[in-house]
Amino acid sequence: MYGTGGRLLSGIPIHEIGKVKKGDAEKEVKESSSTIGKPLETMPFGKHKGESFKDIPKEYREWMPKSFNWHDANMNLKQAIVNSL
Repeated sequence: MYGTGGRLLSGIPIHEIGKVKKGDAEKEVKESSSTIGKPLETMPFGKHKGESFKDIPKEYREWMPKSFNWHDANMNLKQAIVNSL
């Protein structure tokens, strides 16, 4: 079923359906928790995933610290962005 804008109501893109297997979510949580508190070199998600922070447009790096819900688990991301300004 589709919602507004032709998006699936589940929020899962059609091309990703069937690719997730049992245990993938637990594996992802373990991998993400292993980076908590460690300095980041590249953007971990989104359209700039894998890019060095210095290579991300400055407007995006200025917008991000003001727009995200920051907490202990992602403070290393905020610090990396702020340091790249």
